[in-house]
Amino acid sequence: MTSEGITQSYYYKNPLAKEGYWKKAANIVKAQAPNAQNILFLGLGGGTAVHYVSKDNPNAKLVCIEIDEAVIEACQKYFDTDKINSLRIINADAFEFLTDPQKFGISTSFDAIFADLFRGLFFVKIPDFDLFLKQLKSLTNKNGLILFNYTFKKGDEAGVQDFMQKIKEVFGNAESEILRGRIETDNHLIYSLIK
Repeated sequence: MTSEGITQSYYYKNPLAKEGYWKKAANIVKAQAPNAQNILFLGLGGGTAVHYVSKDNPNAKLVCIEIDEAVIEACQKYFDTDKINSLRIINADAFEFLTDPQKFGISTSFDAIFADLFRGLFFVKIPDFDLFLKQLKSLTNKNGLILFNYTFKKGDEAGVQDFMQKIKEVFGNAESEILRGRIETDNHLIYSLIK
């Protein structure tokens, strides 16, 4: 699946998908939140990460917030997300959802949250970053995981450090795994455990 000429996802059975950040993200969820029962995805893409996480956590309830109805339809038609029985996809803006999850029928908190919000090459612009982080934290159970897939231009170590510092300020800790990109950016999987 492409957006603005950039590959956003591969079909999860494609060998290239296992080399990408999707599998690495699923491995972080498996390692850091092995007993996760409620998992939230902000952004669906081609559903690649959702497939991997669902296979590692077969008893977990998965909720995915996706703003683009065409993406949801493509995922169900071509990427088999309709075959994940434990997945509920909500067509909504992630920032609106975070403001009032109950408006969308969600009254539970989550053991893991994966924020993978992209348009083209970069993470979407976040209207109020501090509020965004506080909302994520309020939706996460104690000892829960918050994971971001974030791209930075190669050599932008200052941007990586700024992002991680903000995460540490709100969540108290931050770790990062880097997947070097083939083009001008690298994916950074940045995560925190909520204490």
